[in-house]
Amino acid sequence: MRSVFLHSVAAPPLCIQEIRPPPSHHRPATTAQPLPPLRPASSPPRLRSASKTSNPSFVHRPATTA
Repeated sequence: MRSVFLHSVAAPPLCIQEIRPPPSHHRPATTAQPLPPLRPASSPPRLRSASKTSNPSFVHRPATTA
């Protein structure tokens, strides 16, 4: 009982404190960068892929170059 109580009380605080700081800083930075690039990149590829469905490699080429 003691080991479980100490583990449950000591584990959450340590995990939350260690995980909370990094994610908070990484989330805004990682979401801010991927969101803008992915949004514009997803729009052009979708239109190009729709018009050129027989050329999947062609759609990947511009996406990788951009």
